[in-house]
Amino acid sequence: MANPVFIDCTEGEYTKVATGIITGFFWRIKADAEYFYTYRITEDPAPTLFDDSVRIFKDDDESDNVVELVFNELVDVYIWSVGGAGRLRVDV
Repeated sequence: MANPVFIDCTEGEYTKVATGIITGFFWRIKADAEYFYTYRITEDPAPTLFDDSVRIFKDDDESDNVVELVFNELVDVYIWSVGGAGRLRVDV
């Protein structure tokens, strides 16, 4: 496992937060934004539409600050921040 990486997410657009992963932990560092994610098979084009995103952190309390995502093949993960710029810790 690599060292954790901290990634700033621009509001209103996709930010690639992980590349070529099957599993990873995503920690919400900035809680004042909402986070939505989508993924693409590695080497496929990046997403452009918000429509296929799913909210990644459901609650606003600290009990929901980490999410594990697991996939069946290598993917790139993208985050869309709403309500302000975001910040995540990514452990892959």
